[in-house]
Amino acid sequence: MSFGMLTPLGGLVTRKSYLHISLLATGIAGITVLCLSTAVFGIGWLVPSWLVPMEIYPSTCRAQGATVSVVA
Repeated sequence: MSFGMLTPLGGLVTRKSYLHISLLATGIAGITVLCLSTAVFGIGWLVPSWLVPMEIYPSTCRAQGATVSVVA
């Protein structure tokens, strides 16, 4: 959804002189959407796929287990 919102904002930036739109108006909206999408990803999908597998392996094989989980 965030990239779907960023695409029209990028199109507006490329045609800003023709449409008489301020670069600041589209820039603030684009930065807000991008930061929000990064935060939602960090809260949602980042924890199960990157952090949890590294914590469930014992210390002796944590590096190998983390490598396998990242590749998978």
